[in-house]
Amino acid sequence: NSVLSGYTHQNSSLYRKWNIASPLSTIQFNSVEGWRLTLSGEYRQDYGDEDRRYWLLQPFVQYGFSNEHLNPKLTYSYRYDPVRNSRIEISGGSEVLQFNNENPISPSLNSAYSLWARKNYMKIYEQEFFRLFHRTELFNGISLGTTAGYAVRQPLENTTDYAFGRAERVYTPNAPILTDGDTVAVEEHCALTLDVKMTYVIGQQYVSLPSGRYRLGSEWPTLTLQYKKAIRVADDAVDFDFLQLQIYDEVDFGLLGTFQYKAGAGKFLTAKNVQFMDYKHFNGNKTFFSNFGITDFMGLDYYAYSSTLPFFEAHAEHHFKGFLLNKLPLIRKLKLDEVASAHFVTVDGQKPVLEIGAGVEKLNLFRIQVFSSYNDGKFSSPGVVIGIKTPF
Repeated sequence: NSVLSGYTHQNSSLYRKWNIASPLSTIQFNSVEGWRLTLSGEYRQDYGDEDRRYWLLQPFVQYGFSNEHLNPKLTYSYRYDPVRNSRIEISGGSEVLQFNNENPISPSLNSAYSLWARKNYMKIYEQEFFRLFHRTELFNGISLGTTAGYAVRQPLENTTDYAFGRAERVYTPNAPILTDGDTVAVEEHCALTLDVKMTYVIGQQYVSLPSGRYRLGSEWPTLTLQYKKAIRVADDAVDFDFLQLQIYDEVDFGLLGTFQYKAGAGKFLTAKNVQFMDYKHFNGNKTFFSNFGITDFMGLDYYAYSSTLPFFEAHAEHHFKGFLLNKLPLIRKLKLDEVASAHFVTVDGQKPVLEIGAGVEKLNLFRIQVFSSYNDGKFSSPGVVIGIKTPF
């Protein structure tokens, strides 16, 4: 427990634990909020050694010193059925989000690029919301997650031009930038949405014990079907129907390594009123750093292919686990993992993009990779990214 690491308290006899994250470790900067400070905590109450039920209470407060906005929210989560991995969650308050909710650039990395290079890649908006979430396993391998929520969303503007250097540059507006250089106009609006996801782990194996069911995974792919409905409850409310199907798997080839892939296709069945944060987005990157998630492009503009039109994306990655480099006497001592990757996206009305990459990884964590993109009949100049890998 310290100012830098935060504070944690645990009472084992009463099965309770709570912690407060260090606010010093959450200091960040962006051109909208300026310096931003976050205070968050968690209280967890378990039900016993053999009872895997528990509930969580998670308060969260964020303050921007430049725009002087206070954004508090509170989340309550209850895992009520460990066998079916059933959970209910209630949350509400105010929050600042990226237009792509998969957060293609981390706030910390955006802070560094903003302060040192005066490049504000992260584009954000604010919403006041109330949300209900429920997840349960209907049958072995088949899970259903349902989210219902109401939000009032507001655009945000830059409030500071502060940076450590590069005075000759100016921050771009806090609006997503499209391929042609135009920015997206976002107006205040409301959203009443229902989001349903059904996941099927084909051939899922498990072990049943008195304390619950423990899932062992599967040798077959995982399918996810998502349907999202926005209900028009006011003149400014969003109104659309979205459908998407995804497949994911990881295959072990023994001495030849492991192969991982994820692909998806979908479309807006109706699109009467779709705001930009509800578009289908793809995880781009314009920095020298990456988390190397399976769906992360390494050189695609953040919102270049965001669309309401039909789309298809496919991502693949193969880890050779030393199959090639271990044949070299000196290099084999480094115990490096060779990695090859490919990312593809096509959207109606735009030319498809194929991105290929090759690199080396250490400890299944640290990676350096070279990549190039094929678009409009030619390959781009090679680029290099480094970083720490994330599972998805």
